[in-house]
Amino acid sequence: MCSLKTQKRKPSKSICLSAIKLKQQSKIDYNIMESHAIVGGGLSGTLTTIRLLERSIEPLLIHIFEKYRHQFAKGVAYASKDHCHLLNVPAKEMSIHEDKPDDFCRWLLKNGYIYEPNDFVPRWVFGHYLSDSLEKAIKRYSQHQVYVHYSEITNLDIYNYNTFTIRDQNQQELTVQNLWLCIGNLQPHEFDIKNNSDQRMPYISNPWDVHQLKRIHPKDDVLIIGSGLTMIDQVLSLKQKNHQGKITVISRRGLIPQPHKAVEDYSLQTIPNFNSMRVVELLHWIRKEICYAEKKGIDWRSVINAVRNYTPEIWKNLSKNDRISFLTHLRPYWETSRHRVPAESYEIFQSLREKGRLELMAARIKLIRKEEQKLLVDIKVRQCIEEETLEFDWLINCTGPQAFGKHKNMPFFKSMISAGVLTLDELNLGIRISPSYKAIGRLSSEIQNLHVIGPPGKGSLWECTALKEIRTQTDLIKKKPVK
Repeated sequence: MCSLKTQKRKPSKSICLSAIKLKQQSKIDYNIMESHAIVGGGLSGTLTTIRLLERSIEPLLIHIFEKYRHQFAKGVAYASKDHCHLLNVPAKEMSIHEDKPDDFCRWLLKNGYIYEPNDFVPRWVFGHYLSDSLEKAIKRYSQHQVYVHYSEITNLDIYNYNTFTIRDQNQQELTVQNLWLCIGNLQPHEFDIKNNSDQRMPYISNPWDVHQLKRIHPKDDVLIIGSGLTMIDQVLSLKQKNHQGKITVISRRGLIPQPHKAVEDYSLQTIPNFNSMRVVELLHWIRKEICYAEKKGIDWRSVINAVRNYTPEIWKNLSKNDRISFLTHLRPYWETSRHRVPAESYEIFQSLREKGRLELMAARIKLIRKEEQKLLVDIKVRQCIEEETLEFDWLINCTGPQAFGKHKNMPFFKSMISAGVLTLDELNLGIRISPSYKAIGRLSSEIQNLHVIGPPGKGSLWECTALKEIRTQTDLIKKKPVK
């Protein structure tokens, strides 16, 4: 089971977001209210809503579109109900307000959660904090109107680059002056499984679908493809459900996220001119900083933390070829060092390996096929010539979020790309955005009222999925007028 620290009892107080109006409005009087539509009700959408409420004295009309009711004001990660799914950042760094760094820690104490600032809190607790913060903001800034739509947008038209007409799956239509794309991470790409004619296929394509995990029998052998943070969560969930079968984890390099450790701040010895540096030179610079830090008794994690502050500038100045080189060769090493896990989660994972209940392999998947009730997977182990075939009862896809340029199941997004309102970056990782997080259209001009917050900006920023970066993006709302 997970450690006792992750099993705090949930307080009796519940968050119902009763202050939010759950009806729709189709007509807007532009002379009365400035109007906004926020697509996505997770972390990015919640912080965007709070900042808009805080910023404006004049009444605003805000529409939030979130497809999944249970994810509203939480997002995918923070809607998890598993107590063993911990934040990957200590509590002291999880305030949604940059000017109030202890806000989350204060909220924990006030709401009966007994955690220290350096503790890694269960994610559902942070989801509680997010929804509570939104409800309080709506009540405090009551001059505004906020409407929530639990539906998916199917079509979106733009007029004169400053007015947006939205239609959703319920055939409702509304028009707003400002659009905020806060879509969050996409699901992993689908695997092509041969002989797939059974609707009860033993395959979990969306690792965050909690209902699917319940279908796995405790003695089933499970294959997890992908060895990042989501994989760690799935392993912990299986263990919490008293899973006894063997778990095999496969990724191209067989690397897993490194454990967190309390470290001191580090000041980089040199700040190079990123305009002229190649990716190989950047790697040499980071290695040099780590060597210097270690000679001073400073952990390598401190260097990675310091480099993180320069990541957007570094990424912006890399050439297309250098970005491809990074994605092809260095990305797994960077991500396992940068995106770390709580030490207790890491220890549970390693304990399962030591007991022979989990195997980590560096290999490529060549073919997946179903035969009778089993999945047969052909793999080529790293540095081996011959392929081998392994047999499993279940497959869980933890390969990470799909790139926005390859996503096929978002009609309004595709229509905006076709119309030239949105343009993809040169590697199709996400939407091209300006330094002020506004979309860049086909004519390479900034679209003033079309804002992109969080993961959709990955191609332009690289680091844009964590709270720190999303908080920085949404804080700009308070500093500059939107309309």
